[in-house]
Amino acid sequence: IYSDPLTCDGFPEIWDAVDRDCDGNPNKMTISDASASWYGSYTGNDGFLGMSLAVMDDYDGDGLRSLAVGGYGNEADGYAGRLYVLDADTGGSKPADVALASTSGVGGAYLGMDMANVGDLDGDGWSELLVGAPGVSGGILVDGASVAGGAAGTVSITGPDKSGFDAVALGDLDGDGAQEFGLGTGWGGSLDFAAWSGAGAAAGATPDTALFAISGSADSGHSLGGIDLDGDGVPETLVASYTGGSGVLALVDGQTAAAGGTFDFADFDWQI
Repeated sequence: IYSDPLTCDGFPEIWDAVDRDCDGNPNKMTISDASASWYGSYTGNDGFLGMSLAVMDDYDGDGLRSLAVGGYGNEADGYAGRLYVLDADTGGSKPADVALASTSGVGGAYLGMDMANVGDLDGDGWSELLVGAPGVSGGILVDGASVAGGAAGTVSITGPDKSGFDAVALGDLDGDGAQEFGLGTGWGGSLDFAAWSGAGAAAGATPDTALFAISGSADSGHSLGGIDLDGDGVPETLVASYTGGSGVLALVDGQTAAAGGTFDFADFDWQI
């Protein structure tokens, strides 16, 4: 006899430190406990679905924020990769059948390796989505208004070699009201990271149009941004590197990043 009516053999587990399904393991979650779930498939060109995730706007007006989900593909599609924007109450279906919008990469692009909600860049009230594609050294920027209209309008972002393993929103560095964004090589190549002005992103981006960039010879390029650590109103960017058998972090001051330029990892005094 259980005093809690939600605790019984066969009930779904939830994250509350109570053994809801009576299996002896509180908070041991499985896919069947989810309120919604979607599955990629080998033949659906969406292998490794869930490799990247982002919470987006309520694009279809049902009161639930939409979810962007990426999978970088498999042998069946030549690792083209695929992006879906899904409504949170459409679980249990194939993503391709219920997606609000979707798009695929070209063969070898690995589209969907990482992604980030970069906010409303063009002032139309809808958030844009940055999706990495390291196989083509860059990624795509998905227009939020197009997703709300049932499509996935994109512009191409080209970064340093193998960039797109990491995609990040950096906050508003230049004070124009739009977030900047960046792409990094992650573990895919030498330390390279490039960031672009969000306000100018509708025209696409190349390494030559980067607001600032970091180059080097060590593996990594993973980054975090959007947090003002020194209280000057401009967010800092944290970039990671694997150097000489150990990890190193460099903090890029927001004012330095906003001024622009190309840097080497060793240029930054503040390192961990």
